[in-house]
Amino acid sequence: MAALVDADDETIERRTQVFADLLGIRHLLDAERQFEKYATELSSRLRAQVQLTQQRSAEADAIDKELDRNVSPATTAASAIGEAAQAEILLKPTPADMPSSDAPFTDRLAALTALQRRGRQRASAGLMP
Repeated sequence: MAALVDADDETIERRTQVFADLLGIRHLLDAERQFEKYATELSSRLRAQVQLTQQRSAEADAIDKELDRNVSPATTAASAIGEAAQAEILLKPTPADMPSSDAPFTDRLAALTALQRRGRQRASAGLMP
């Protein structure tokens, strides 16, 4: 009888369980409570993921700004020319593979790219370069 009259939290909880048992829906009540626990856990994880994403986004924005500030077209061109020269040393092209040294940079880069692709195809086919 006390479970029907008292109004404290524990009694209300017990009353809910008794009526759920009487109505044959106790399993639904238990499932609802498990769902609420799961939703609470997911909510805390989601908050942590959102916070981490915001931090990473802020870091990426800061890096982008720093790169934009430090990179000039001359630096980029010099870097590309240097990388092409390194590729030429590593790939060891024959004179037939490369255009003349006074050819435009884009032609030399295209030749190096083609040479690298041929080497990759030979390697995947199991042939020696």
